[in-house]
Amino acid sequence: MRYLFKETLIEGVIVERPNRFIMNVSVDGTVCRCFCPTTGRIGDMTFSNVPCLLSKANSPMRSTLYTVEAVSLDSLEESNKSWIGINQTAVNQYVGFFLKNNALPEMISTMGEDIKREVPIGSSRIDFLIGSNVLLEIKMPLIHCGLKEGEIAKSASPFTSFDRLIKHFIELGKYAKDKRAILALVYLYNAPNFSRPAPNAYNKEILRVATSSVKKGVEQWQLNFSIDPHSISLINYFHL
Repeated sequence: MRYLFKETLIEGVIVERPNRFIMNVSVDGTVCRCFCPTTGRIGDMTFSNVPCLLSKANSPMRSTLYTVEAVSLDSLEESNKSWIGINQTAVNQYVGFFLKNNALPEMISTMGEDIKREVPIGSSRIDFLIGSNVLLEIKMPLIHCGLKEGEIAKSASPFTSFDRLIKHFIELGKYAKDKRAILALVYLYNAPNFSRPAPNAYNKEILRVATSSVKKGVEQWQLNFSIDPHSISLINYFHL
């Protein structure tokens, strides 16, 4: 089963990322301003001569011609590149497609169930409510993106932006007694199994909250998908 793009993605080369929202990309020799669908760090990559996949803007009101959908760690000359999807805006759409088609039955059987998006729960909005009893929150980490040691920029500072994740863990924990509450880490590449980092001054609070939520019944799953110029495909998924 595959989620098919309406149009084949276009290959380009990222020249630079001047700010959080924009990447300058060479497309057939012409440098275009392209929308970056994540405002955070992407594996601390240095964006110079980085292969990428682009989708065309679907609105004439957009100020950019393309959206950067994926990047690659492979060389520009590699003909069969491996891609890392970065579109955090579209990931819920992809997951929703696979839920609708009951493609994740070991995690959630959605056969005959109503699937609602962006459901208010407490002071938050949870990404999915399946039936009346399963809450599912999606997180798409881009901190490492398959980078190996030595490929991470030396100037990288520790990641400290955990406020939203802490909030969602707390809300899910409140409802785990009466409902199934799931937090799924979704990667648009074949990511290794998530392993909890060693505690430090920056992450100790999120580690504490995550541990507390799991004890209350919050389930953690990992979903790995692949992206190519034509589609999104499920690789595997498993309970953490």
